[in-house]
Amino acid sequence: MELNTFGAALKFVMDLETRAIETFEKAYQFTEDPESRKVLLALIDENRVRKAALERLYNDSVFSDMDTGIFEPIRRLEATDYLITSETGRRSGFFELLSGAKDIEEKSSKFYIDLGNEIRSRLRGAARTLEKMAKKNAERSVRIESILGQNS
Repeated sequence: MELNTFGAALKFVMDLETRAIETFEKAYQFTEDPESRKVLLALIDENRVRKAALERLYNDSVFSDMDTGIFEPIRRLEATDYLITSETGRRSGFFELLSGAKDIEEKSSKFYIDLGNEIRSRLRGAARTLEKMAKKNAERSVRIESILGQNS
């Protein structure tokens, strides 16, 4: 996937958020531990909010008069640098799913940071939003680690 515009980059990261939602939902079905289920539900809800925020950012950029919006050129991002290599498919078990979720969080964080750096001089508000999301990814990785620890 070519990530040569801000719009393409946003679509890419919206797909990562969707994948995270699906992964957390699958993991939720695997565990009966009430604390793990509570954390997973919170992560699912957060991902839905994050995806909605990205969709708003995309839509706001479509109608922006201040800049080129979704057509803002991006030069230094390659989708292959952010691909999820962990298995999160239908046949994955609980620990594989959570490891995959952690991989998604880490790759998303890196992507948010890199995209924010790329657009900072032209789209400051969007860059700040992406930086906040990247920081949240680090917190979310810790929460995933706690679930892995509780269920090992």
